[in-house]
Amino acid sequence: MTTNPLAKIFIRSPFEPITKHAEITKEAIEKLNAAFNLFFERDYSRMETLCKEVIDLETDADNIKAKIREKLPSGILMPVSRGDILDLIDHQDKIADQAENLAQWLLIKETDSIPLKMVEFMKRIMDLNVKIAEAYLNAVKEFKDVIETIFMKKEINDVMKYIEIVENLEGEIDRIQFTLRNSFFDFKEIDPVSLYYTTKIIDIISDISDKAEASVHRLRILIAEK
Repeated sequence: MTTNPLAKIFIRSPFEPITKHAEITKEAIEKLNAAFNLFFERDYSRMETLCKEVIDLETDADNIKAKIREKLPSGILMPVSRGDILDLIDHQDKIADQAENLAQWLLIKETDSIPLKMVEFMKRIMDLNVKIAEAYLNAVKEFKDVIETIFMKKEINDVMKYIEIVENLEGEIDRIQFTLRNSFFDFKEIDPVSLYYTTKIIDIISDISDKAEASVHRLRILIAEK
């Protein structure tokens, strides 16, 4: 056991559990994408299994978030502040929350309610969400290296590369979402319930990327503050 009195007031940043949380979130998005494709293939049995796995993964993510909040003490020295860490994990956890949200909505109705002309656009958004989840995880991993190297320029540049990937992919999703919303005017025959359901699905799959972008913005702020 160390006898260094500074050891009691100094701790390294808890980015191992934050990275684990991001890994679980990425896994949830990947399973969600597979479930999304099965939804349109009308393979509802396998889709349901995957959706339940996504919901379980979100619970795992929540548990990690709770442990971070519980075990991250105040009154210690860290490379980044306790408040900034908690703010980051709160933003990051919303990505997993939206994955669970979509999984639950997929279990409500069957695919016939969604106009086929919209399907390819929606699948494209989910494919991009998988890429965003991967880039976000890499950004978190690289930020962990930034912490361990006391904010060296090379490691910061590596983080920024992945932050920019997330931001560019989110912009692409925004453009697809705009196209999808405008296309509703071409489907006057769609019933109100199906219209609401389709709009809800589009909003959720687009919001996954919004939450990821908000999270990388937190990483930007943490870097800019140093």
